[in-house]
Amino acid sequence: IKHLENASEEEIAKLRSEISSLKSQLYQAKKDVRAIGKI
Repeated sequence: IKHLENASEEEIAKLRSEISSLKSQLYQAKKDVRAIGKI
């Protein structure tokens, strides 16, 4: 966490967008799993 303090705004923005895209992938995967379970 300490090195995050030295990270530039750009790096932090990049991390944030990576995290949000990962979250949406997770959400999609959960939906897919539920759909497979119903088959």
